[in-house]
Amino acid sequence: MDAVIERGIRDIPAAAAQRWDLVAVGGGIQGITLGLEAARRGLATLLVERDGFGGATTANSLRILHGGLRYLQTLDLHRFRESVGERRWFLRHFPDLVSPLPCLMPLYDPPRGGRLRRPAMLRLALAVNDLLSGDREIPPGRLLDQAATAELFPGVDRAGLWGGALWHDAVIHSPQRLVEELLRWACRCGATALDHAEAVELRVEGGQVAGVVIADRETGERFEVRTRAVANCGGPWVRHLAGRFDRDAPELFRPLLAFNLLLDRQPPSPAALAVAAPGRGAQTWFLVPCEGKLMAGTAYALASEDGPDEERIAGFLRDLNAAVPGLDARRGEVLRVLWGALPAMAEGSTVPAARPVILDHGRRGGPRGLVSVSGVKLTTARAVARRTLAVLATGSDLQPAPEPPDVETSSEGYARRFAGPVGEYFLAVQAAAVLELLAPWPGARVLDVGGGHAQLAPPLVARGFDVTVAGSAEVCRQRLDRALPRGSFAFLASDLERLPFPDCAFDVVLSFRLLTHLDGWRRQVAELCRVAARAVIVDYPDTRSFNRLYGSLFGWKRAVEGNTRPFLCFAPGEVPAELARHGFGRPAERRQLFLPMVVHRAVGRAGLSRAVERVSAALSLTRRLGSPVVLRMERA
Repeated sequence: MDAVIERGIRDIPAAAAQRWDLVAVGGGIQGITLGLEAARRGLATLLVERDGFGGATTANSLRILHGGLRYLQTLDLHRFRESVGERRWFLRHFPDLVSPLPCLMPLYDPPRGGRLRRPAMLRLALAVNDLLSGDREIPPGRLLDQAATAELFPGVDRAGLWGGALWHDAVIHSPQRLVEELLRWACRCGATALDHAEAVELRVEGGQVAGVVIADRETGERFEVRTRAVANCGGPWVRHLAGRFDRDAPELFRPLLAFNLLLDRQPPSPAALAVAAPGRGAQTWFLVPCEGKLMAGTAYALASEDGPDEERIAGFLRDLNAAVPGLDARRGEVLRVLWGALPAMAEGSTVPAARPVILDHGRRGGPRGLVSVSGVKLTTARAVARRTLAVLATGSDLQPAPEPPDVETSSEGYARRFAGPVGEYFLAVQAAAVLELLAPWPGARVLDVGGGHAQLAPPLVARGFDVTVAGSAEVCRQRLDRALPRGSFAFLASDLERLPFPDCAFDVVLSFRLLTHLDGWRRQVAELCRVAARAVIVDYPDTRSFNRLYGSLFGWKRAVEGNTRPFLCFAPGEVPAELARHGFGRPAERRQLFLPMVVHRAVGRAGLSRAVERVSAALSLTRRLGSPVVLRMERA
């Protein structure tokens, strides 16, 4: 794993020689996302895992990233929005590892599983889900009739079948690879990750966390690591660690056994199936396609350190076969039993806990700077990590920087806005303006900040520039690899507001379609200027154009373009003045288009767009009123 995260040779003594802001203990999804969020906010972060990262409950999950459909049943709109937002985040940042998953629930009369499965209730729930989520990565839900349900799921039990409810969630194709990508990202933001390193003792000075003793499980050596805060994200062992570091806290984790079965058979449908046996209140089972096999889950039982016994596995198979009469799943077809421990609602319960627990030990008389975190869902692990950092900020002297904006430089949906002949025309106009402004420095070292859409790198590489791209996520490299020969550019996944380069590291720094989406755009300008030795080139929309009508036309823009976002529109001279504040002058600008891009997209004819813009340029309309502006300013 250390080679995967590209932090060099595993070196616990080197980690012990540093002083950390935060040590996150536990290498499941909760610890990893906390490490990522902490590193993105500028905290010196160390991740320690006693075994292998993502090797326990995370690896054995059902792989579904659930949205908020279930929370509409209880009108829990906060959890609905949180789940939808986090599902969207995974889809946008890891499109090669996470994809939309169609889910089909057969509907019966009388309903199986309770009144909320009546068609009228599901029709309303699906409509509200689509309305409130605003999630264009996910197709809309709908009700299917009997024929359409049977076509999608030929083995459906047709006794009393009314039809089906079809919606979309998301599926993780490989939890282990997702863990690796999250670790890579965290480490490129400055975190360090150590596996086979066990936190065995907390050091406290004056009631405040001062360090943690780490045992190297390969050599047996112990090292004291100095830190200002410790987050106990031990998953099933979180309560044990809380007792070791401070005192027992039963509310953190009351163990519950959860397990899924991987069956050696073809999935009965390309969709995930939500099925229940006949009878009111029967449990819902999910049958999920998994690399040509069938994953079924999730079953819950009283806690066991050895996993489910044969009786529990047999009971699971009986229930599955009752829910899908033609399935006839047998014990010999079980390839793997994937099990782990989850927090239960109460001691001795087989009902999973519904909400995460974030325990601030300092507020209970324990060490300040120690928190224990017990999550409940993979989907919302990152949201829990953000809340954990907020607790640490109020309960200790740890002060994370504000959350960096999610600028979505890896969004496939946003990249598609520049596909097709009209999109190619936009990119050609943009490239021509940039190459003209770069003309004084042929072959210069160029940093493209936020270039994950591969808009500028191809023409720059073709002209012989030495190109480095800084993107917000590793998936940016994958898009660039599709557009450019391997080895023709350098790439780094990074927090774009805290670039990991020394001052004046590049001749010219470019940043396109970024400032307009940042509330903290002035901080971004300062960072661009810091690493630029000769010049900075940025683009932005200003109000000396049709953008003056932005507010009243944005609804139409969204309807035409689909995947679009609100943006900042700058006053004339506002961006040049900010660059001048950092010692840059001699402004040169090129305005790209007279008519707004949305008009060209709505017409959809690249030839007509070229003709109209050629006339506008000849009449000097583009020079005076065009947008976006491409601005170059040079270091004085």
